[in-house]
Amino acid sequence: GGHWKFKQASGPSYLPSFVKGLYKNVQVYWNYRDVLSSLFAHVNKAASSLDDLYSLLNGGEWYKTPEDAWKAIDLDRYLNVNFSQFYRNEVSSTSTRLLTELSTAVNRVNYNHATSELPALVGLVSHVPLVSGDLFALKEGNSALPRALIDSTSATLYLNTRVSLVVFNPTTKTFTLYNGDGKRLGVKGGYAKVVLATPWIQSRGIEFKIPSNVDPSVLLPMYFDNGGNFDDIDDVKTLTTTPFETENTETPYMQTVTTFVKSRVGVNGDLFGEEGESSLPTSIYFAYDDETELYGDYDIFSITLIRDGLYKVFSARPLPEEELVRVFGEGAEAAASQVWGSTERGVGGGSGVFPGGAYPNFAPALKAKPPSTAFKIFKEGVFYPTAFETTGSAMELAAIGAKNVANMIIFEVAEGDKKRNKSGSASRGKVDEL
Repeated sequence: GGHWKFKQASGPSYLPSFVKGLYKNVQVYWNYRDVLSSLFAHVNKAASSLDDLYSLLNGGEWYKTPEDAWKAIDLDRYLNVNFSQFYRNEVSSTSTRLLTELSTAVNRVNYNHATSELPALVGLVSHVPLVSGDLFALKEGNSALPRALIDSTSATLYLNTRVSLVVFNPTTKTFTLYNGDGKRLGVKGGYAKVVLATPWIQSRGIEFKIPSNVDPSVLLPMYFDNGGNFDDIDDVKTLTTTPFETENTETPYMQTVTTFVKSRVGVNGDLFGEEGESSLPTSIYFAYDDETELYGDYDIFSITLIRDGLYKVFSARPLPEEELVRVFGEGAEAAASQVWGSTERGVGGGSGVFPGGAYPNFAPALKAKPPSTAFKIFKEGVFYPTAFETTGSAMELAAIGAKNVANMIIFEVAEGDKKRNKSGSASRGKVDEL
């Protein structure tokens, strides 16, 4: 399986390292020429537009939905077109080499999607690391970033506490939070706003209730409008009792597996038509003739040499011992693995299994109009900054969603009770003074 169509050689071993780097760059451009420049120009433009969105938000702007935010920077046209269509329409209608050899691999590694299943907007975000020189890697970032946020905040935090129930009081216009044992959490008197800063699948475990008008001791389901159309609040067809459970907004997640492999002999060069490992690059991305074709039975996306004898592998499914031996030779073993998004605990015998998935399945968003929910999903003040996740999944987009919701809340507080719901009916607005 797999095709060894293009390899990035370093040139003769006697060349200085800076010449080897130049040799690589020349080889890449020679293989793809103007098509690569065209794609990079589109990626740079998208990255620049994201910078513009940061500036708008820092100036006090807010947006009702992700679509409104993308429209403000002229990227909304990429929401309902897949990356393959975008490539053929705007990059090259005649040469698909770059698409099948590079873009397919990049999108598989970053999002586990075929280019025909990935919105063009997400694909552009996926290619930013190839173009930008401003990116950096943060060692153990999954734990380091949250810890830095915890250490730097001035807010009162309730760590290692799961919220299971949220009750809205229509008289006081406040929300009270409870854990699974029915214990009240947080400040006495409740909160004026609730922000669900979690992925969709984790929010499903939280119940939202409102007291009955007949008997306040009886709690009834609280109705949401995931499209944020609060002017039509009486139209029960637009309402749900659980956030995000509409045809357009239910977001299944994609499974990805990370495996660290120990191998004495290294990658089997025969799989790529090479003799031995010495002629192979330190990073191998897998590309396909057919944009929807998968590699073998386990969908290996990439193999990266970490150090002598240790490799990191991304795949769609856990790799059994026979597959490890086939790729890495006799005696190969999984030193550690993480299954991101499995519903079966212990799958693959890895050291950890994380339900929820590595990233959303973006394919449904291509057909949905609109493809996502609103940032405000309950008229009296429930906000969902992660609404962006169906139109793009990246740390930078999470920050944009958070800033947008913060601006919406500041706007409502500044406007006061008389106009407290204005951010629910308008598609965008601005805080006069931050």
